[in-house]
Amino acid sequence: MASYAKDPRCAAMADALVPLLRRTCPEGAGGYAGSSQVNLDDEEAVGLGGVELIRAAMGKAAKQT
Repeated sequence: MASYAKDPRCAAMADALVPLLRRTCPEGAGGYAGSSQVNLDDEEAVGLGGVELIRAAMGKAAKQT
């Protein structure tokens, strides 16, 4: 599995997700804790860089909240 830790797309997506997570996460939830759900079809996910990139960005964003 590829690492997205240094991928600029991952960093940009994570930066965009942080404010959303801060607004929607319960206090002390420790990350995104299922506070948001996005339903994408395959084409949309590929357009955003793929499922693995999206997951990596969510994890990175959760660590920043």
